[in-house]
Amino acid sequence: MKAIVAEKLSLVLRSNRVSSEVIQELLNLAEYVGRVEELSKGSRSRPRQGGGGSLFDIHTLANRSESCNLHAKAVHYLEGQFLDLTKNYSKALVRGKAAPLSPADWEELLSVSNRSIALCYLLGQRETANGILTFIQKHFAGLTGDTTGKFDIVTAEMYEKLQWWSQSLIAFRQRLKHDKDSVVNVRGDMSALDALGDFPALLDEYKRFSKRGSKRAVTSLSPIGARAAWLLQSWDDLSQATALMPLDGYEATTAAFYSCLLYTSDAADEEDSVDLGGRRII
Repeated sequence: MKAIVAEKLSLVLRSNRVSSEVIQELLNLAEYVGRVEELSKGSRSRPRQGGGGSLFDIHTLANRSESCNLHAKAVHYLEGQFLDLTKNYSKALVRGKAAPLSPADWEELLSVSNRSIALCYLLGQRETANGILTFIQKHFAGLTGDTTGKFDIVTAEMYEKLQWWSQSLIAFRQRLKHDKDSVVNVRGDMSALDALGDFPALLDEYKRFSKRGSKRAVTSLSPIGARAAWLLQSWDDLSQATALMPLDGYEATTAAFYSCLLYTSDAADEEDSVDLGGRRII
């Protein structure tokens, strides 16, 4: 009877036609069952299934928790998957033996790790995300059996989301070596420089790109370039960047602010400043 009930509830949990409220109740039920089973076994350690008990499989619990934006639950179950996937490797490591993962398990571990890092970012758990990243990078050779090179699990965009700006800068600059005209790569590079406070390098990057990039691309990056020019009090550069900024939305308000700065600056040409300021303010 228990197996039949578990099977029916699993079908409901995996269904995309069930409301999120019902899914959340089933997830709470799974958590409760996991705790009851843990107590009944007299174990103080986390169960192998990552806290979901025997009612549902851990993959379904992780996926449905994530789909319902229950990030803490999702991280909990993903952590259980991570431990399951690396269990044999960790045991072999203690004994001083090699036990690399199969290609399928390695790919699954990468997927679980990337999802965990993204969710940890949303939860503000940067230390946990860093721990996952460090483990994968440190044990890459042992996990895969590949000793030929260094592996980096995190993309440049992920570094940017996690606000690891030094790593983000390195990653985007590696990309720029292969595609120097990519707006995404240039924006990532400039955002990292902005966060690190290297405004001279940021302004130089913007000015170099403005000479080779399309007008649309340069316009999209003009707010970042204008900010660097303002902080460096480079009024000519600020004037050029401000002139490209959009006339509507939030950026228009920022452009009006920069225009007022240019109007009051002795370094800006008085006639041009009045015209620019009037156009932006009005």
